[in-house]
Amino acid sequence: MPITNGKLTAREAAAIRYYTDPTSNTRNKWGESYIKAGYSECSGWANNASKVYKKDRVQAGIKAEIERMTDKSDWSVDRAKQMLLETRERAITQGTSSVEVSAVIAINRMYGLDKDASLDKQEAEALTPDELETLRKQAIELTKPTIKLNTA
Repeated sequence: MPITNGKLTAREAAAIRYYTDPTSNTRNKWGESYIKAGYSECSGWANNASKVYKKDRVQAGIKAEIERMTDKSDWSVDRAKQMLLETRERAITQGTSSVEVSAVIAINRMYGLDKDASLDKQEAEALTPDELETLRKQAIELTKPTIKLNTA
């Protein structure tokens, strides 16, 4: 029975849990989370799932759950950005492989930070042609194979 006072229904709350749970096979898949939460898979279910997803209280619930998980894990976009910058600097100065960067990216994916989960979209920062060329050269350098000879 739907609740109209801004509180989530039991199925809405369950769908949000499935949608935001990093261990769920329906993570970031609203339609699958909707069905798994007990909603009917009748004709037109995808349209109904979309309507439920767009509800203000559901969007607020998703945002609150993501914030709760972020607070609980002490993980944030700022922390991830700092790790990426530090790893990039180490990779450049030490000539190490991109394994470290891959690990940081995997951590970001685990916490859902690889997708834009914000309700207010941010504009991407435009790069100048010189900045783009510098980044391209750095990427080439970081992906070059390194051969180390065993001199022992």
